[in-house]
Amino acid sequence: MKTVKLAAGMILLLTVACQQKTIEEEHDPHPETLTSWTEDFEVFSEFTYHPSEGEVEALVCVTRLEDFSPVSDLDIVIALTDEHTGETIHSQPLEYVSRGIYKGFMAVKQTHYALTYHVKEKGQAYQIDAPDSLHLGQHHHGEEDEHGEEEDAGAFSFLKEQQWSVDFQVGLPQWGPVYKSLKAYGQIQPKAGNEIVMTAPVSGVAVAAAWPVAGTYVKKGEPLISMIPAVMQDTSLADLETNVSRLKQQLTILNKRVERMQRLLDSGNISRWEFENELLQRDIIQSELQNAKKNLKTVRSLRKAQKGKQEVVTLTAPFDGAVVHVKVTPKQFIDAGTEMIHIVKPNPVYLNLSVSLKQQALLGGGLKGAYIRSSAQNQPHFVGPDLIQFLSTTPGTNPATGKLSALFELRLDNELLPFKSIVEAELLLETQGEGLLVPASAVIDDAGQDVIYVQLAGESFKRHEVHVLAIQGNRAWVEGIDRQQRIVVQGGYALRRTEMIGSGSFSGHSH
Repeated sequence: MKTVKLAAGMILLLTVACQQKTIEEEHDPHPETLTSWTEDFEVFSEFTYHPSEGEVEALVCVTRLEDFSPVSDLDIVIALTDEHTGETIHSQPLEYVSRGIYKGFMAVKQTHYALTYHVKEKGQAYQIDAPDSLHLGQHHHGEEDEHGEEEDAGAFSFLKEQQWSVDFQVGLPQWGPVYKSLKAYGQIQPKAGNEIVMTAPVSGVAVAAAWPVAGTYVKKGEPLISMIPAVMQDTSLADLETNVSRLKQQLTILNKRVERMQRLLDSGNISRWEFENELLQRDIIQSELQNAKKNLKTVRSLRKAQKGKQEVVTLTAPFDGAVVHVKVTPKQFIDAGTEMIHIVKPNPVYLNLSVSLKQQALLGGGLKGAYIRSSAQNQPHFVGPDLIQFLSTTPGTNPATGKLSALFELRLDNELLPFKSIVEAELLLETQGEGLLVPASAVIDDAGQDVIYVQLAGESFKRHEVHVLAIQGNRAWVEGIDRQQRIVVQGGYALRRTEMIGSGSFSGHSH
């Protein structure tokens, strides 16, 4: 009898234990996770299976890959297709929970389904097929995942809410050419002839219907500033005529000098920079002559004008360009010849680099592009081979530095690289091979070891040690990852902090 009672008691205990385990599993189910990528979106989902209720709870997080931001204005319907019968069931439109997060429930009869999302955004429809099947209720901590593979050792979680709250971006490595390069420092300068400081043609009061402002763009012939001349009784027409004659003589001399400099340039005895500076001096005298002629004409006409009649002299833009500086104020009285407004053509510009004799020998083979970074910029700006052209180098070295000046023309708006900017340039020369290229921002210095974080799934990441073969501009040539792996290209240091402290303060999604 005691034996029977003992056996019955053990059976009762086992039954209670099994029931308790079943209750715990049903009340604390482990969600299945699937991540899908398109060109526009990343869709990360958690599916929690409730077998006793015959339903699955879906939590869907949608990220726009362009700026890695949560997408909150979507209509989402989930379609589950039975892999055996082909029967498809659809969810109701998912409920919006919070930024980028949607939630819904579906009644299910099987545990293996093909998964598809039907998404609408502002009238645009998308069909997103999950890359893997959904296997409900078969994934448990410490066991194999839904594909029969052990979970990656060293993987850790970084939730979507965390990703969206920092400067974060994920991308794919690229296979591409790696170039030999030349690094040098220099300055951005206006191209000769593309810069002019306009002076007051007559003495008088400066006025304008719309006063020009530094940084604005003007069209050729556009009125800039007008002058109401102040003609004094002792104004000498003879002095004005003498000034015009003097400027004509100077212009004649400069024209001859330009012709001589052209011959010297053609024979390689001077640099293009010296030649174009001479052109600029000639253009300045030519502009002064035009202003002097206007001044003379204005004074002559005013002398003949009827009493009380007011005439104005207007400065107009000599070319399409940008206003660099306005040196006078409205209604200010200024003397003839006073500098009034500084205008430049912002494109193209000159890049003047200081190079060694050894570097000069590398410049003859053409350029594949360049990375240029000013002291005010964190990231270099890439200039394609069609936007940069090598012009010349000076025939002699600078006595102070022992280097040559190499001149390049950049077809690049000076808003990106302002005039007089001190820049570091990396000129790309011939190709030296091909390799796996990632943004330099993807490489994290972890106590002297270069690492890149790989995205295994929507919220799962893993640290990979890499070997950096070279840094070229804003790209790094690396070994240690595969071309197909999605990597964190921005925000790696946030992942490093999370990896060091474990899962951090986040314990789950806000739903």
